[in-house]
Amino acid sequence: MKSVGEILRTNREKKSIELTEVAAATKIKKEFLAAIEDDDFQKISSGVITRGFIKNYAEFLELAPESVLSVFKRDFVGKNNRPVVFLKPDFVWTPKLTLIVLAVIFSLLIGAYLVHQYFSLTNTPYR
Repeated sequence: MKSVGEILRTNREKKSIELTEVAAATKIKKEFLAAIEDDDFQKISSGVITRGFIKNYAEFLELAPESVLSVFKRDFVGKNNRPVVFLKPDFVWTPKLTLIVLAVIFSLLIGAYLVHQYFSLTNTPYR
């Protein structure tokens, strides 16, 4: 079975089109096109952008974008029908982080209440 990159490269070479011509026509950087042909999707920032690049590249080569994207999905979709994450996000909200944030907020509220009670007890009473 051929991969997405092999399908696109083979069709481009059959039509004797250079990668720079594809880059100029599709407005996709040559480095990204080369990464797609090499099936090296780590160089592209996200799965959505990768799908868009593949769709535009397939349309330029007059291929059915749906069939090319289905090959991409077959090869690069993980379990539970969820796309594989290409780049790990810098920040991930987890249940553990939620508990820590709630504990800090609760501690600050208790501290503020205790400070308020201390100052209300140490002030002189009103007449």
